[in-house]
Amino acid sequence: MREAPPGLERPHGRRVAEAVRLGLEGVVGTDRVSSEALDLYHSARKRARSPMITDRVATVEALEQVIALAPSFAPALAMHAMACVRALIAPRSAADRDWTEATNESLKRALERAAHVPETHHAAAMFHSQLGHFRDTARHARAALALAPAYPDAHLLLGQI
Repeated sequence: MREAPPGLERPHGRRVAEAVRLGLEGVVGTDRVSSEALDLYHSARKRARSPMITDRVATVEALEQVIALAPSFAPALAMHAMACVRALIAPRSAADRDWTEATNESLKRALERAAHVPETHHAAAMFHSQLGHFRDTARHARAALALAPAYPDAHLLLGQI
């Protein structure tokens, strides 16, 4: 395997590629995404992907703000579904919300409007894994990998079942 050029290690390259992909999603969709929505999305995405974050509810709420500003922004729809799944399985999530129902609704919306985003299928795979529906878990993990063959989270989940 070739070495990355000095100053551009592999993690930076992945971040650049992800930023380009997200930028294209924002422009290619039916509506342009405002800079406010993109800023909120990037902040929420960073928080959602952090293993240190304990307030999953705040992440879901931040993504709901993004969706209110940009209802057709597919990456936000997918990340919202993933954040709902994580809130469902987090031991400290707010008990005043039915996270199973919220996750079902978010996944349904994401699968209808953002099925082309790998995170949508990964969120569905995570949800089905929690329910013990391993065929559905594998089906959605494979769908995520068909869209993004190097998606490490989907590989990990598929390897765990």
